[in-house]
Amino acid sequence: MELWTRVYCRRFLIAGAALVLSMSITGRPCYADDAATLDSWQANFNAIWQADSCAQEFQSWSNYWARVHDFYFGGRGSTGWFADSQTILSHVTDPAARSSISSELTALGQRVGGEWAKADGCRKIRTGSSGLQKMLDPGKPALTDFEKRLNNAAIADSGNGQSIEATIKSISHLLDQLGVANS
Repeated sequence: MELWTRVYCRRFLIAGAALVLSMSITGRPCYADDAATLDSWQANFNAIWQADSCAQEFQSWSNYWARVHDFYFGGRGSTGWFADSQTILSHVTDPAARSSISSELTALGQRVGGEWAKADGCRKIRTGSSGLQKMLDPGKPALTDFEKRLNNAAIADSGNGQSIEATIKSISHLLDQLGVANS
């Protein structure tokens, strides 16, 4: 094999490995429009953080905002709300229903993400549903349970969005009961 061929193959393999590594760290690529969308909501999330004295006492704004980013872009085994929403929406074939469900998922994401991003002792939503997490945070719903419920609704949906919409309303009702503010 000629030298230039080996160099080319090595560069290709290194670039491929870098791409795989970046995907495993972030969970998915960060699209510019997602980042711009999230940045446009920064003032809303700042208001949620400022309205919670517990979050302000135990968490800096920059830490809270970083956790909002984690919620939307994923990491630590999660693909993030932006990617999850697209997966859920892919099951809705009716264009009008798709637009409506997209808006409802956006509103639900802002509400769940705003609460989940708070410091552990301040938030009303825990991350997972393991036995230990249930024991440490009894009575708090799990973010992973919301994800499962929405994914199961999407799989069961006939394309009209009704199953997904019913699940969104059910989760929103639970958030109302917990006193999680609308964003």
